[in-house]
Amino acid sequence: MQIALNDEELGAIVELLYDSLPALREKVAHTGDPEERAALEHRERVLEHLKSHLMASV
Repeated sequence: MQIALNDEELGAIVELLYDSLPALREKVAHTGDPEERAALEHRERVLEHLKSHLMASV
């Protein structure tokens, strides 16, 4: 499934994901929960993917 986003919308999503990373990293470090770790790793991959698309459009 593909969703069409403009650069401003994509930028806002990247910012939200980026801002959520420190709290999730701290939670994973504290709890060691494998599901939370998987969520963190997935969020980091999605963020990198979105950033690459955003940079390619500039």
